[in-house]
Amino acid sequence: MYKKNTERLKGFSVLHYCERLNKLEAETLEMRRLKLDLVMFYNILHGFVDIDAGSLFDTINCNVIRGHSLRFENSM
Repeated sequence: MYKKNTERLKGFSVLHYCERLNKLEAETLEMRRLKLDLVMFYNILHGFVDIDAGSLFDTINCNVIRGHSLRFENSM
């Protein structure tokens, strides 16, 4: 849908998808999904949504990581 909508803009129909995104200073669908996944991970981790983080991730206490002592593994 995003790809088709950018083609409808005046002067953009002849450009390749990547060129249209660059001119619009927009992100690819893959990048937007990745950012939203990271936001959801943060929200789950800090309890802002009603999803049990323990059912999705295993936490490992570790002193190797800078800034905090948590490390995550996918438990699925």
